Amino acid sequence: MIALLCFFLALFVSPFKPKSRLEAENAALRHQLIVLQRMVRGRVQLTNGDRLFLVQLYRWFPSVLKAITIIRPETLVRWHRAGFRRYWRWKSRSLGGRPQIDVDLRALIRRMSAENPLWGAPRIHGELLKLGLRDHAAELLAMAPDLILANSTPVTAVLREQSGTVPIVFTQVTDPVGQGLVPNLAHPGGNVTGFTSFEFSIGTKWLEALKQTAPRVTRVAVFFNPQSAPFADMFVQPVEAVASSFSVAPIKAAVRDPSDVDRVFDALAREPNGGLMVLPDISMTNYREAIVALAARHRVPAVYPFRFFAVSGGLMSYGTDTAEIFRRAAGYVDRILNGTSPGELPIQAPTKYELVINLKTAKALGLEVPPTLLARADEVIE
Repeated sequence: MIALLCFFLALFVSPFKPKSRLEAENAALRHQLIVLQRMVRGRVQLTNGDRLFLVQLYRWFPSVLKAITIIRPETLVRWHRAGFRRYWRWKSRSLGGRPQIDVDLRALIRRMSAENPLWGAPRIHGELLKLGLRDHAAELLAMAPDLILANSTPVTAVLREQSGTVPIVFTQVTDPVGQGLVPNLAHPGGNVTGFTSFEFSIGTKWLEALKQTAPRVTRVAVFFNPQSAPFADMFVQPVEAVASSFSVAPIKAAVRDPSDVDRVFDALAREPNGGLMVLPDISMTNYREAIVALAARHRVPAVYPFRFFAVSGGLMSYGTDTAEIFRRAAGYVDRILNGTSPGELPIQAPTKYELVINLKTAKALGLEVPPTLLARADEVIE
């Protein structure tokens, strides 16, 4: 009796339905008839096109659920929800390029620019990096560690600034006295000690190796970031002192961000016989892929301070064995944890340097590495 009543009620209401709604329900019924005509062995075969049609129809006219008979209405709703999620995953996909800057960070940049009108983009970038390091250092010190092993000058400087009690053993620091980390190398005092990464006179060795491999080089750009390598002049001065004996003019090239790498290479490539010397600088390490790639593209012979530059495709590297430095640092860590004061442990200089030559890159640049230089190499990449 109730079913009969519902039938007559639907029959009575149907003339008052909007025309578009009636057409949608009619389209749903017609499409279902088409699907039924394709039945195989009594089973309904739905294609992706059928599902897409029914979901789109349901999206525009939800009332078509009442006209669906070949599948359960909740199945159609589930298809619609799955498609919705898939669409927004696609819509939210990463398109590459420069990532968007957080709203709060944009506001901070505007404030820094307004309050310091003489600061350019490189200075603001450097200050933001320092703020990030300070935040991480504060989090680390809040854990009350027994000792901190720090790598690079900026990290060590921030840690020393925030703590005068937690022992700090640094590695890969070039000028600890000049950067104010310790008063002197023999008796550092305080809570900081560690291992330097280079001697400033090594620049002459880089220039000698570069000229032996690429004798036609007459101009050498020296890459460094003034913010992360304020000690750069200490490397450049010995190079300038011997440059005339190698018939080379050194050019200081400040690289503050990745865009500067392109700019300096473009300027260097405008004239022939250019070469490149990369200083030990955390920024240059971060930009190493771009530097190595542009050196290959512009066919510029280059010498680098670390092995991983040569492994990444750089022509050659001459510098400290970083793994050896960390092994030596482990000895200091052990002594401090067993009661020795960091201030009693002298700052130690590197004891082992390694020369790595990439013959594949040399051939690509049309260079022939002298046999005497190859004989001195600790590693040859072929």
